[in-house]
Amino acid sequence: MTRALMVAPWFPPWTRVGAHRSARFVRHLQARGFEVAVVHLAAEGEVPEDLVELDRLTIGRRRPARAPAQTGARLPPWRAAIDRMVPIDGWLPVMWPARRRVLDFARAFRPDVVWTTADPWSSLVLGSWVARAVDRPWVADLRDPWTVGDVRHGRRPAPIRWLDHRVERRLLARARAIVFTAEQTAARYRERFEGLGDRVHVIRNGFAGEPHPFSAALSPGAELRLRFYGRFRPLSSARRAISLLACLPPSVRVVSVGGLDDEDRMRARAAEVETRFESERSVEWAAGRQRLEQSDMLLLSTEPGRDEILPAKLFDYLAAGRPILSLGQSSEIAEILAKTGAG
Repeated sequence: MTRALMVAPWFPPWTRVGAHRSARFVRHLQARGFEVAVVHLAAEGEVPEDLVELDRLTIGRRRPARAPAQTGARLPPWRAAIDRMVPIDGWLPVMWPARRRVLDFARAFRPDVVWTTADPWSSLVLGSWVARAVDRPWVADLRDPWTVGDVRHGRRPAPIRWLDHRVERRLLARARAIVFTAEQTAARYRERFEGLGDRVHVIRNGFAGEPHPFSAALSPGAELRLRFYGRFRPLSSARRAISLLACLPPSVRVVSVGGLDDEDRMRARAAEVETRFESERSVEWAAGRQRLEQSDMLLLSTEPGRDEILPAKLFDYLAAGRPILSLGQSSEIAEILAKTGAG
């Protein structure tokens, strides 16, 4: 039996997209005869029944599973400012001091391969170090871009960006395989870093279960509601949706979790469309899927400058069987929507 050690900071009971990806990949490996152990950030909450017995090590202090990430969108301004000044990311002071505990855990487990998923990017530093210490091949699953074309990375001071890029280059040189979630991201990295070659792979996200039968029928009433599944935030702002609404009749509205943040609200007010954004509360996954299936239309929008990524919500949309309106310049998204007929 092959043994895989996964360093996956977001893992159930965390409820983030990265946690779902890592959990599904663990199930995928187990179904193919792998024995898996996981290192992840501690969190409060319930773990899926089929993952309760999984061999795991938690690091850091326990946090609510729905708490914002240290590098996330809804941090207080002072905290976000500090985070921008920490090399790699704000989780490095949590990851790096735990390296000896993780190494002891790895030696007891005796893995054949170490797999690390990011972000946070400091998990790559930790995973690479552990893999070298136990002399095993290391897989770097970056999912999305780190220093290449990342809006978030561009907001950091120039010396920190230089250091981050230098660290990323060294880590990529050590990896036996490098994984992304989009072909366009992989292409950008092949262009930016020499020598990656056939070590670069793409494993897209997906959805669980069978897709809902597709229908373009609209709900009764004069208003057309576009649902954005999640929150608008600095890395996925509402600026494209604001531009869209400014060109459409007042009967078209946008619904999202939590509504608009202060920056987007100012943009919407200037465009005279602020009242056309509606807020809804967050719900669990099953209720969220039902909400998607009952939507008039599903809105897909990335932050300008991040068009090389495939938002995970795209696959939730495809499963919901409702028309998708995509705002952006991603040829990969356009190809998927054309192939599925959902766009």
